[in-house]
Amino acid sequence: MRLVLFAPQGSDTAGGLNRLVGRLVPARDIIACDTIESLEYNLRTPSNRPALAIFMPSSFENLMELVDLGWMLQDCRTIVILPDRDNSTVTMGHLLRPSFLTFKDCDINEVGAVLTNIMHNTAALTSLAPFESGTEQSSFINAK
Repeated sequence: MRLVLFAPQGSDTAGGLNRLVGRLVPARDIIACDTIESLEYNLRTPSNRPALAIFMPSSFENLMELVDLGWMLQDCRTIVILPDRDNSTVTMGHLLRPSFLTFKDCDINEVGAVLTNIMHNTAALTSLAPFESGTEQSSFINAK
């Protein structure tokens, strides 16, 4: 599962998030971006379309830039880690339609648990295959 990670460097939380994601997701599936420009470039590249995005904006302004790119994430599950608990920040964070929303000062292991759950559920859904013609269907018909 392709994952895009937006976490501007410079804080201990960003480093912890990078390590956490690196432990849970194969490196080949991670697209790490530390600027809005690199995130936008990667989202515009069709082969890089993620199934999941983790956003940890460093400021309210950074969050507003992410919201402007939200249209590129229509079919993408998101985890958002907000920089503060201000009402306007929380409201703006919800515009990204996150599967999980938390704050920088919360336990990063919660993000790991949610990420693991999303990956597990996504893997289970993709392993469900439709009936192949001539197999299960035909044995059902023959059972009559």
